[in-house]
Amino acid sequence: MEILNPENFTSGQLVSAAYIRVSTDEQALDTNSLSHQIEIVKAHSPDVLFIDVESGSVHDRKEFLQLLDLIKKGVVNKVIAKSLDRVLRNDESSQELKRLIKKGSFTLTLINQGKVDLTNSVGEFSFDLQALFAIHELRVIKERVLSGFAQRRAQNKAGVRPPSFYRIDEHSKYVLDTRPCLCLLTDRPLDYLNLYEEIDDSDKLMCRTKTHIARDIVEIFIQTSSGNKTLRLLHEKYGVPKKVPSRLNKNPRDNQKVKRMCIATVDELLFWASGDSLQNWLMNPVLQGHTAYCKTREKGLKLDSQKWDVHKNTHPEQRLITDREAEKIQEIMELNAQCRIRQNATFYLTGLVFCQACTYKCILKRNPRYAYYGCRHSSTGCSNHKCVRIEKIDQAIITALVERITITRQKLRVSEKVSLESTQLIKK
Repeated sequence: MEILNPENFTSGQLVSAAYIRVSTDEQALDTNSLSHQIEIVKAHSPDVLFIDVESGSVHDRKEFLQLLDLIKKGVVNKVIAKSLDRVLRNDESSQELKRLIKKGSFTLTLINQGKVDLTNSVGEFSFDLQALFAIHELRVIKERVLSGFAQRRAQNKAGVRPPSFYRIDEHSKYVLDTRPCLCLLTDRPLDYLNLYEEIDDSDKLMCRTKTHIARDIVEIFIQTSSGNKTLRLLHEKYGVPKKVPSRLNKNPRDNQKVKRMCIATVDELLFWASGDSLQNWLMNPVLQGHTAYCKTREKGLKLDSQKWDVHKNTHPEQRLITDREAEKIQEIMELNAQCRIRQNATFYLTGLVFCQACTYKCILKRNPRYAYYGCRHSSTGCSNHKCVRIEKIDQAIITALVERITITRQKLRVSEKVSLESTQLIKK
C-alpha cells in the first residue's frame, strides 16, 4: 500500500486518513503497540497515516492538529482509528470532533465498533459515553500511577527508569550494571587467537563491564571539563555510536526502521547524543547513592534540581561518584555555564581591540558558547592568526585596572604625607 504525503495533496482531492497514537516512546519502540495499530488500520487501505507519540489528554498534538486542518479544508473526508481513546482523552478534542462530524466535514470509523453516527440521539449518546469513559480511564490511570509513585517513595524504592549503567534489582534498588559488554583491543587476552570459536558474548572475550566504562566516563569528564570532548574521546576509544533518536516520522516504513535500529542496540552500549545530556546524567543523584523523586511537574516539564525530593544514601554501596568528585563536577558545570554567551549580549569592547601585528581593529567572532576577538585581516595578509577569548581580555583589563588603582592609591598616600610635613614646617 502506497502512503501519500499530506504535503503533496492537490486541491479538490478527497482522501481517507488513519490516525494512530501511542502515549510514550517506550510504547512506540519497545512494545508492539505502534506496529499493532499500523497493521490494523492498513487493512482498511487509508491514503495517509497520521501518527502521534503523545498523551491523548493533550489537544495540541502535531499530527492531530494537521489532520483537523485537512478536514476543515475539505481534503480529508474519512478518518479511521482503532478506538476512540486513541483519538482523544479530553473534552476539547471531543467537542471539536463532534462538531465536525455533525457538520458533515468527515466520517469517523472506529475499527472496534464501526462508523460513528451522530444523526440521532442514541448515536450521540454513545459517542459522549465513550468519550467520557476515555477521559475517566485516563484519570484513573493517573491516580494509580501517582499512588504507585508515592508508595515507592515511602519505601525508598528505585524509580521506574534507572539511569545509564544502572539497573533495578529484585528488591527495587539501584545497582551498578556489572555485566560484561565489550573487550577493547588493549584488553584482549594473550591467547585470543585460540578463542575464535567462542561466541560473541563469551566471558572469555567480554572483560570490560558497564561499570568500568561508567567510571571511565566520570574520570574523562573531570579531566577534560567538557561534555562534548568527553563524548568525542569515548567514541574514539570505544567506537560506540550515539543513541538512536526516538522521534517518529509519518512514514510507517521509517517508523519500522527506527524500531529495528533500537531493538538491535537495546542490549548494547550507547552513549549520549550531546554533551548536555551527558552532564544531566552526571548530575543524577543516583550516581551518588541517592534517589530523587518528584522531578517533574505538570505536562512532564522538569523541575529545577533544587526542588527535587532527594532521599539520601538509599544505595550507598552502589554509588559511582564520590562526594569530592560530585563537587568537582558541579564546579566544572558552573564554570561552563558562565562561559556561555547569551545571544542578545552586548560586547562593549568591539572597536577598542587592535591587532598587535597590523594595528587594525579586531572583529568579534562567536559561536553558541564563546566569543573571540581576532584580526579582520588574518586571512588576507596579516600574520596574526590567533583569536583571544573575551573572558581573557576582560580578565587582563581587570588586572590592569587593579594595578593602576594600587599605584594611584600609593601616590596619594605619599602626597598626603608630604603635604602634612610641609604644613608642620610652616607652623614652626
